Amino acid sequence: MHGHPYEHEIFILNGNGIAKEASGQEEEMNPGDFFLIEPDIEHTFINTGDEPLEFICCIPEKGY
Repeated sequence: MHGHPYEHEIFILNGNGIAKEASGQEEEMNPGDFFLIEPDIEHTFINTGDEPLEFICCIPEKGY
């Protein structure tokens, strides 16, 4: 688990997985899915498939 003081967006390109928050909330991740991770939310991504889990992570400019 990790967190950031800024939001970021995740676009799933390939593979399957689970997005998990420290609160215990989980969401399946599949190609074409989009996730908004709010600031300061501890989270992790778990690959549940047999192939690489590929995604694009977008971070607002003010997040650097």
